[in-house]
Amino acid sequence: PPQPPQGSLSSPQDASGGYGAPPPSGGYGTPAQPGQPPAGYGTPQPGGYGTPAPSGGYGTPQQPAGYGYPQQPTPGYGYPQAAAGYGYPGGPAGHTTEPQGFGAPTAPGSPVSFEKSHGGSGGSGGGGKEWSFSGSRGPLMVLMVGVVVSALVAGGFTVYNVTRDDSTTAAPADDENPAPGGDEGGDGEGDDGSGGGTLPTEPIDASLLFEEEAPDVAEDHHNFSPGLWEADGSITRVADQQVISWNEDGEIAWTYPTNRGNCASSATASEGRVAILEGQNCEVLTVLDLADGESVVTIELGSSSVSGHPAILGDYVAVATFSGGYGWEIETGEPQWEPQAGEDCKVRAYGVHEDLFIEHQQCGRIPFDTGVPGSVVARSESGEEQWSWSYEAQHDDQEFILESVVSVDPLVIRATLGPAGGGGAADREPAMFAVKDDYSGLGPQLDFSRDRYVDSCGYRAPFVCDEAVVHDGLLYLTTTDRPATIVAVEIATGNALWEVGALEDDRAELRAIDVQDDKVIAYQVPSYSGVGRVVAIDPESESGDIVMVLPLDQAENVREIMPFASATDAVARWYDNRLVLASTRYAERYETPSLQVYG
Repeated sequence: PPQPPQGSLSSPQDASGGYGAPPPSGGYGTPAQPGQPPAGYGTPQPGGYGTPAPSGGYGTPQQPAGYGYPQQPTPGYGYPQAAAGYGYPGGPAGHTTEPQGFGAPTAPGSPVSFEKSHGGSGGSGGGGKEWSFSGSRGPLMVLMVGVVVSALVAGGFTVYNVTRDDSTTAAPADDENPAPGGDEGGDGEGDDGSGGGTLPTEPIDASLLFEEEAPDVAEDHHNFSPGLWEADGSITRVADQQVISWNEDGEIAWTYPTNRGNCASSATASEGRVAILEGQNCEVLTVLDLADGESVVTIELGSSSVSGHPAILGDYVAVATFSGGYGWEIETGEPQWEPQAGEDCKVRAYGVHEDLFIEHQQCGRIPFDTGVPGSVVARSESGEEQWSWSYEAQHDDQEFILESVVSVDPLVIRATLGPAGGGGAADREPAMFAVKDDYSGLGPQLDFSRDRYVDSCGYRAPFVCDEAVVHDGLLYLTTTDRPATIVAVEIATGNALWEVGALEDDRAELRAIDVQDDKVIAYQVPSYSGVGRVVAIDPESESGDIVMVLPLDQAENVREIMPFASATDAVARWYDNRLVLASTRYAERYETPSLQVYG
């Protein structure tokens, strides 16, 4: 099969639609063509992100249009777009290296100056029963569980570092917010999962620590705001036209005003910094310091259309555009890599896993309706390749379109399979595969279908999916059942092994959200007569215990934020024995809190 070259990226070759040519109708955050409605990230459309799916909720077939792509029945995020590009991390600024998988630093242009204004500031238990299912899965055990202003113009981008007036002060918390309460059952950073700490020995009778009130927005306003991070006890989120950070006591520590459309953010933080896209067309890339809300560096992307989420790792920030992948050193704002001429493969998306950049490369001319060969490449912060896996344009006589990475270690990918030569969206099906340990090819196909499971790593997911929970060789999937359960799928074989249901509320639903103390943390979405809970599932015993019970008087609010385990416009996060529930939608019709934190 054709192998992706181990070199740097392609740059524009001609003006007739070749590599680097803008896609016919724009990319993620690109203005819609005249006569078309805006089609940015999160813009309401049939079957779009946050729109209820037909007959079966999240996980059932949706109109799979890509990031900000015109809403025709074309495939979703990760599907080949016209001349979708890629770049590789380069060496230190000012140092030209031999070709080794990344482009030489770009020569700086004429310096210019900019000014940018900133704003101121229950019980536990287990037990179970056996359920059997029709089909090929066989019987499964189901257990009821409980960034001076200076600028640099280079490579078509404008980069400027910004400092903010130190007079910015933290806004006081609303006096009506309840004081923190409850026993967190331990502190410190844990070894397992992002949650940290140690799980409590007894269930936490949780209190509402603080919340973000329902936004006051215009009647026709609708915005999706992905981006939620924790650092040193603080909780920070993108909240419509601002970024808000609350300290550990629930007081607003700082705010950062932003004029943004439906734009993406880095799925992860690195060294206390995050990357966000700003502007109505997502044409500005900004790195924020989570400690104080300062803009560390701001990069004007110009007319380049972003094709996914920005990624940040150490002192580098990267973004893939439809003309290629670009990266900058954060401290200096100097470009470090960009697409290079003469290469057939381009970076289509970036992600981060621990201390690695994860790149998606696609090779050859990129059509709209067929698969193309490509690869997933892991690189260190300095740009050294750690490993790569290459794939062909077809698998078992079907078009193979890589969408996202479900797990990095072990490597599990989510793809779309369709009929050879193209076909309609209805002819395509999502699939998950394990990759062989030596990266020599695909391993087993996992027990996964959109009829049976929530497709949380498909449409609009970051390239390195932030909703997947993998631990000790098992992938935990939320089902599309009502009520939803969690199924443990063995990655080595692809087989579903056992299934877990809610505890003490047989109409409640489970959603896997994290791993802590070698246990899988799940948020239990309450039924209309129950309360929300957090459950810890022990893979060894295939049973679970309740670790947190939410207050009854907040049951309606938590259900409004996340009404079902399959919700596409809400997230649940577990940070050091605190539960964070956040809606990613901002619209006039929503009258309940957009974020709540319990502990």
